[in-house]
Amino acid sequence: MSGSDVAGRSAIKPHVVTAAMFARLAAGGGGAEGARLLVDADYSRRLATLRAVRDATARYGGDVERRSEEAWSALAAAQCRSPAVVRALIAYPSIGPALLRSLHALTAPGGASDARTVLDPGHALAALAAAAVVATGLPARVGVTLYDRRIGLPGLGAVGFPGSGSDPFPELPDGTWAAVEGGPSGARITVGGRRVALSAAPWQGLRVLVPAADPTVSTGGGLVLDDIDPYCAPVGGRCGRLSDAAWHRWRQVSDGGWELLRAEHAEVAAEAAVVLRALVPLTGPPGGSRSGSSKETFGATALTMPATAHDMALALSHELQHNKLSALLHLFDLLAERPGELFYAPWREDPRPLIGLLHGAYAHLGVARFWHRRLSCGRLEGAARHEAEVRFARWRDGAAEAVGTLLTCGRLTDIGVRFVTGMRDALDALGRVPVRPAAAAESAAVAAEHRRRWDARHGAPTRAGLLG
Repeated sequence: MSGSDVAGRSAIKPHVVTAAMFARLAAGGGGAEGARLLVDADYSRRLATLRAVRDATARYGGDVERRSEEAWSALAAAQCRSPAVVRALIAYPSIGPALLRSLHALTAPGGASDARTVLDPGHALAALAAAAVVATGLPARVGVTLYDRRIGLPGLGAVGFPGSGSDPFPELPDGTWAAVEGGPSGARITVGGRRVALSAAPWQGLRVLVPAADPTVSTGGGLVLDDIDPYCAPVGGRCGRLSDAAWHRWRQVSDGGWELLRAEHAEVAAEAAVVLRALVPLTGPPGGSRSGSSKETFGATALTMPATAHDMALALSHELQHNKLSALLHLFDLLAERPGELFYAPWREDPRPLIGLLHGAYAHLGVARFWHRRLSCGRLEGAARHEAEVRFARWRDGAAEAVGTLLTCGRLTDIGVRFVTGMRDALDALGRVPVRPAAAAESAAVAAEHRRRWDARHGAPTRAGLLG
């Protein structure tokens, strides 16, 4: 259900997923319409979490309650002033885990899971409100706490207060109180006895990969490269602030990847333009790559810099599927997992829980569709076509194997069976696409070697795919 917004305007209505849209999503697609549905549902979940944090601060009492009420009032006023801007901030990927950590710290004794939240259990609401008054120019004041000599403004960037250099700030320990003020003439920050304009402070803003004004971006605030916010990707190996040269390389590869998506993968481009808000750069193993998405950072993907525009397009296609499924799993209980059960997945060297198998199967259905479209464009010849056919066959057949495991393991709910059956039907259709014998043989050999290696390390799973 979608409820009232921060300003108290009631908008209670159900989020309806029609049978036709459910089938489109199960088949790996959904288009911009399906993507908007998932974005709207996730936004409602954010509003509910935001309200839960406010209610929890009221029960917590003291300075935490007082400061949170001030932040809530400022956030509500900012939303009245510019609803679209504040909606985009509330929906920003890092807000989800930050709010949940605050909620846990406020409601469970000793529940804070990171030093930032231990220091100030209400920091997520305050940081969001501060970002809102800055972004909307609202003449309001929001109190925030410093951590690591910085103030983070989610969805916008961060401002640091150096302790050395030509204009050092005094000693500012973690927990130092600061005030962020918005206004039509620009934002100001008061900290350590000094009041400075945000434009004059050591500001690090998020850098834009795809502007919101881009014709493919129909909702949200465009796509940024977030190398600042620690909550935007709850994984290790984040790069930190990129140099200008590294940023330009990311921008170049991103531009090429989006160009390829628009040219050959129009539905994926439309979905990604609605869903994706942030890419988080990761360090990677020498000569390798990695990527990932989290169920609570809807709209974000963490990844090492792809080597080529094609690799970027493929990575976006893959991680988009994880984001879509995460949002869908907040609407439907597809699984009835049993703790400790692990399964074989054709794309992993380690055994996977059922949720991981479902996520991987859905993502690799998207990958198989990507390679099918690549082959259908008629532009590939020789070795490039052979490689595309091998990858198409490998991930089509691998996803089909995983879907077979899901349908026979007895761990799906009724609606889960319906969803995974839709995945199977889409893969069956791809299974009828002819692949030349040499490519089919190479794909089968790679799959067999992966299974042999996996069995030698972990033991052969049962016929239902269950390990042990």
